[in-house]
Amino acid sequence: MTEKNYTKEQIKVIEHDGGHAVVAAVAGSGKTETLIGRVRHLLRDYQAHQIVVIMFNRDARESFARRFEQAVQVIPPEIRTFNSMGNKIVQRFVQIGMLSAAEIVEKDYRRTNIARQVFTSVFKQLNSPDMTPDKELIDDFVSFILLVKSDIRSAEAVFEDRRYGSLAAGYPTAFQIFEQERKRQKIRFFEDQIYDPVMLMLKEPETQRYVANKVDHLIIDEAQDMNGIQVAMLRILAGTRAKVMLVGDEDQAIYEWRGAKPDYLVGGFEKDFSNATRYTLPHTFRFGHLLSVAASQVVSYNTKRNSKISISAEGTPKTRIHCLPLSSGLTGLGEHIRKVLNDGYTPSDIAVLVRTYSLSVALELELHHLRIPHYIYGRPPLGRIPEIRALVGVLQMACGRWTQLEPLEMRHMIECLLQRPGLYLDKDTVKRVATQVMNRPEHLSAAIRGVITPKTKSYHADQIRDRADLLEIIATSTNPSERVIDVLERYLIGTSFVTSIEKQASTKEAAEIILANVVAFKTIANHHQGSIEEFLDEIDPLIDTYAIEPPKAPHVWIGSIHRAKGDQWPVVFVPGLVERSFPPDHLDTDEIEAERRLFYVGVTRAIDELYLAHPDEAEFRKNTEQLGERMDGQSKSSVSRFLWEMNIALAKHAGLAVESAGPFRTATVYRPDIAHEYFKHFSFASTWSYTDHPNSLMESPRDSPLAEGPMGPGARVRHEVYGLGKIDRWVDKRVVRIIFDDGEARMFVANSQIKVIDL
Repeated sequence: MTEKNYTKEQIKVIEHDGGHAVVAAVAGSGKTETLIGRVRHLLRDYQAHQIVVIMFNRDARESFARRFEQAVQVIPPEIRTFNSMGNKIVQRFVQIGMLSAAEIVEKDYRRTNIARQVFTSVFKQLNSPDMTPDKELIDDFVSFILLVKSDIRSAEAVFEDRRYGSLAAGYPTAFQIFEQERKRQKIRFFEDQIYDPVMLMLKEPETQRYVANKVDHLIIDEAQDMNGIQVAMLRILAGTRAKVMLVGDEDQAIYEWRGAKPDYLVGGFEKDFSNATRYTLPHTFRFGHLLSVAASQVVSYNTKRNSKISISAEGTPKTRIHCLPLSSGLTGLGEHIRKVLNDGYTPSDIAVLVRTYSLSVALELELHHLRIPHYIYGRPPLGRIPEIRALVGVLQMACGRWTQLEPLEMRHMIECLLQRPGLYLDKDTVKRVATQVMNRPEHLSAAIRGVITPKTKSYHADQIRDRADLLEIIATSTNPSERVIDVLERYLIGTSFVTSIEKQASTKEAAEIILANVVAFKTIANHHQGSIEEFLDEIDPLIDTYAIEPPKAPHVWIGSIHRAKGDQWPVVFVPGLVERSFPPDHLDTDEIEAERRLFYVGVTRAIDELYLAHPDEAEFRKNTEQLGERMDGQSKSSVSRFLWEMNIALAKHAGLAVESAGPFRTATVYRPDIAHEYFKHFSFASTWSYTDHPNSLMESPRDSPLAEGPMGPGARVRHEVYGLGKIDRWVDKRVVRIIFDDGEARMFVANSQIKVIDL
């Protein structure tokens, strides 16, 4: 994209004049090029040192700097990340004696070591001196530390916001001790480069004068991913002088779990920076009309967002959407990947994006069978996943192979069998037991029982004895002809695996990930009809614990949707689209919206072909094939609600009509609003419209918190942030759509921010 072919929306952003601004940019909208154009425009009237651009991470910063230099070829402005800006402030504060000098530590293990020492001490005080937290509890404590430091609230407040289990009760206390120890050692980790100076400036406001009001323009990219501590830094840096421009897409906000505050982009910004102008970059240069309509339809169900749709720009690919009815939305996916390869795509053209890595276990085995090169990014090899290695170890014990393992492999297996589920043994004790068993395998039970001391509580001692007896039985008394699944179930039931993991995990989500991996492995085992040894031979290449680097040859990219953000592929598969899995069960409204955003990010990675794998269900299949079908089946469907919300039949009908510039045949459909809005952006389609099915709209609910007056369609209201408007329609009992006087439409959860105006 050059200076000559910006869209009219991009030009408005580039030439923005006046105060603050918020830019909502859809996926693939060319926002980086727009920001380069914006900075180029500003440099006509400002010196480079008067402008600061803050990017999301180091890679984005370096990419932007490189592309800016190539495009503009002048002295660039200051281009930073929040962390590098924090580091600059730290150095200044150390220089003038407001912060103590400290070593900048980049090694994560140093943080983990302090966290382990601190939390282990607190854990023992809260539970029992002979009990030690397992690795997952400590790892989650490290994540808790990072979460607290992404915010300006207390550790106690952050803890209360999350669903931590009882064994994590010591996290807030341990955080305070961790900070004391960090300061005693005079060290700063990556996150402290923001945390230390911002918390100081909030505690002692007079210190802000050293960093505030130093520039005229602040531009923040990927603003939907800003966390609380970064928002606080932004307020301080801007002061009363800088004009701030936020750029991002709340529909792609998928990092709330690590502290991101997407609501700031939607409405919170105006509370700090008044009279901001809002812009939208609606054109995507990545995918075609079908996917634009479908993706816009599903994300429109979210209420905490700017009102916008994705519009495919001229020349975008003719993206196609394919629904794959598969058992569990997964089984047999490899065959479809092979078909795509046979159609002429290369392995590196293909990505499989999963909500959780548990889906990758079965898929990995299938692709291995089909000899399709692949690599799973962001997940260790199967043999390094503790619960998988424990189950493989059970089978190796059952058939006698375990005594023939290489020493390192045997040690790892024994350690995993003592840690899944955990026996609350410290690291040194686990290593000692493993060494004893390696030296004398015949004394397996005695070695495990040997950790019991007079101080061991009775219930803890019973757990240890039970594990010792169970492993001894599996190793010495398994019938060679037993089914693989039966041996695994013996271990899982004998260890009370499910209830133990649910109790031991720091959060419900952490337990679900472990248990999902176990279910996936059981599914593979359940389909195996041969012997235990034959099963181990079958999966052996996948249990190679040393295959940790991706292959150099072209391969299918498999990874989480979170990891895929910012990337794109010609062909994308999204498996596991099962209700109660994606989204999970028992979520509140905000959590459902977060899951919907994750789905939106996944499907908008596709360029040419998007494959959506879901359970085989006749009612849903009919809905995707026939325009205007009723949506009644959604409530009882096993297919993810997000697929229903895409309204694929309507997306195909509308998208193909625009793609070919007509002809268009109208029909009676459900929720045609997005399609109608889409048509308005094309002169040849501006008069096209569907007939709205009479059941598409819902009446104003009596139990709405806004039932202070006539609340039907057309009622005049005032919103605290967005001003005057009128009610367009109610989506359901909680969600209302309002068209404001400036022509912009938005959806909201009905609340006290909206007041009825008496005419």
